[in-house]
Amino acid sequence: MRCDLQKYDLKNMKVLIIDDTLNMLTLVKSMLGRIGITQIETVNDAPSGFDRLSVFPADLIVVDWQMEPLDGHDFVRLIRTDGKTKDRKIGLFVTSGLPEQQRVRAAMKAGADDFMAKPFSTNILRDKIYRYIDIQRPDLQERCCNPTWAVIASRTRMNRYQNRENVSGALSVAEVVGLAKASR
Repeated sequence: MRCDLQKYDLKNMKVLIIDDTLNMLTLVKSMLGRIGITQIETVNDAPSGFDRLSVFPADLIVVDWQMEPLDGHDFVRLIRTDGKTKDRKIGLFVTSGLPEQQRVRAAMKAGADDFMAKPFSTNILRDKIYRYIDIQRPDLQERCCNPTWAVIASRTRMNRYQNRENVSGALSVAEVVGLAKASR
């Protein structure tokens, strides 16, 4: 039995995709749409992406590493140091078809929050977004919380506690389905 109840409802999250390849822009936008993100902007170069932030306050930017005239490394450094953006909470995920270790280290040192080697799957992208929200963005935890998931998770943890079971918070599919049916 499969359960598609997700921890976060990402429709309130804003994502900007920057890539100089039209196919990647289309693919990543489609992946984001499949995980529930509807507020998505795309641009094909880093300077346009930086300009776009003045009218589209992105929560997350997915940026390609290798572009002209400004590459992903310089773009990440610009976002983290520019007076207009350095104090804003903006997640930066760098993507690259060439994921050498020194490139990953350089991206993280410049201020990236994560690095994804191309090609990546929708599930990998979703998991990285969830981890980013869980670890770094309490504001998005609140804004994007799926209320049904929160109720089910809370009831399951309470049941485990009352039964002196594992209180780790991990939900099995059977628990989610059973509690979802019970809450209707």
